[in-house]
Amino acid sequence: MENSRQESFKQLRTPCVELSSVGLKFRGRQASSQDVFRALTPVHNVLIELAKKNALDEKLAEYAFFPLSHIFNETQSITANCLELAVKCLRILIVYGWRERLSSQMGKQLIILLTLIVGGTPDKTSTGETTQSRPAELAVAGLDCLLAIFNVLEGPMAERTIYHEIGTATIVDQTYYAADGLSFSKSTKANNTNTTFL
Repeated sequence: MENSRQESFKQLRTPCVELSSVGLKFRGRQASSQDVFRALTPVHNVLIELAKKNALDEKLAEYAFFPLSHIFNETQSITANCLELAVKCLRILIVYGWRERLSSQMGKQLIILLTLIVGGTPDKTSTGETTQSRPAELAVAGLDCLLAIFNVLEGPMAERTIYHEIGTATIVDQTYYAADGLSFSKSTKANNTNTTFL
């Protein structure tokens, strides 16, 4: 297993280092969203390849998540296609890397992040509506990723901190409201019925 992990790490290392570098440059306004997308594509391709070989584990998922976090820290300024591809990478890490070992705390943070990605940021004025609408493809990728999280989170800690959370607006409530507020055109619904999971 250790030899297999080393091989997988070698495949991930170069594209992850490049994505991390470009992500930091984007944050400093020294790279464009297109540069980020070009750096993200090889990471996505390697993750697909490793997932097909069942060669991901929680340590590799943590390693690959680090450069993705640069993208998720820029959700307001990065393009939707970049964000969509990053969310697809995250879904692979959840399903094939972390699996049931995704911690409740990390799962909760990812649920919050994805809820904001799917639903947009709340309007700071009076209505509470979202300030921007998201492309349907990004919303579908986000919902697929949320489903993956809900499928792997289990145990008493997840029940207490996520599913049976006490409060006026729990994270599950917020996620439901964000998903419920989505509206897709008929053509978008028809095009997204055969969503691929990798």
